Amino acid sequence: MTQQIATLHPQETMTFDRARLAAVCDSHGHRAETFIAFVLTEIETLVPTLRAQVAARDGDGLRRSCTDVNMLAASIGMVTMDRASRAVLDCLDRGDATAAVACAARLVRLGRPGTPDGWAMVCAPADTIA
Repeated sequence: MTQQIATLHPQETMTFDRARLAAVCDSHGHRAETFIAFVLTEIETLVPTLRAQVAARDGDGLRRSCTDVNMLAASIGMVTMDRASRAVLDCLDRGDATAAVACAARLVRLGRPGTPDGWAMVCAPADTIA
């Protein structure tokens, strides 16, 4: 008898900090969209590297890549990605390899827009950003 188990494909909504996005728009003016697109492309480009680093158990490389993702995500107020990259870094700091792999898998999943519309964007109310 063959058992079929459905593969779960969790989807999360990408949350952005409204105030940070407004600051990006103010500082970049008419080039804000270009800057945001550049940052999103940089994050998406890091995904294969992250995946390879997890597979190779390359903690130092994973730390560097997560630090880059964290910096990029924070620069445009990409709260969900910022928190996910910090979670990997926290696991690495604690020496918890098992949790680091799980958190990195989430980060890789978040780093692939994957839907026809790309990343769904929800701006979080200012009082919910921590």
